[in-house]
Amino acid sequence: MPAILNKIFLYGSLFIGVVPMGIALYNYFFLKQQHKWVLYKIVFHLLIVCVSVFVRFKGPNFFLYYILCFGLAITIHFIFVRYYNRSIVRTVARLSTVLYLLFLLLDAFVLSGTNTYKNSSFTLFDFWAITVIIIYLGQTLKNTHIRRLRDYPMFWISIGIAIPYLASLLHFLLSSSALIINIKLFFVTENMSLMGNIAGSVLQAIGFWKCRKTAIDETLFKKI
Repeated sequence: MPAILNKIFLYGSLFIGVVPMGIALYNYFFLKQQHKWVLYKIVFHLLIVCVSVFVRFKGPNFFLYYILCFGLAITIHFIFVRYYNRSIVRTVARLSTVLYLLFLLLDAFVLSGTNTYKNSSFTLFDFWAITVIIIYLGQTLKNTHIRRLRDYPMFWISIGIAIPYLASLLHFLLSSSALIINIKLFFVTENMSLMGNIAGSVLQAIGFWKCRKTAIDETLFKKI
């Protein structure tokens, strides 16, 4: 891929979040509190990306990864964990959130430092986030009140949030081997991670778009 197209693809995948953010703002008055937390997560992520691009020209921006993971872990907790049905699962998930945040702080200020990039904290975040979302989707599939899953906004949003983390986790697991085998294969795994960002944002945009129709349908159903 030519250098200019590669840069367009890179920055496009980083800022693609403006699409679901725009749709969420357009439908803001139809959003439930859970959906609003997703919007807050997207806005926070975009702000960190903007600051990261700016700081990159000044010096190391590794400390921003820790801030990003810390903020994302908190927002994901409020998006998914607080809506778990079973209290014991919710309690264990809350404990896992606290333990991860403590580990992140320990890694940032004691183990690795904020001036170096270490995959452990960020890979652990990907794994934790995917697990949290899978549990939420599992209980969603068992929810008998949902008539058509494709019309349920959080179904699209949940998958949209999970895909970038899954792509990032696969990139980490495969990149080392790919780098040894073939440099082109390494860039394929890297592009897979970027494609995950794009696909995730598209699915979240679909979810936010469905919020309006779902809210209107629920209002009509209550009147009936």
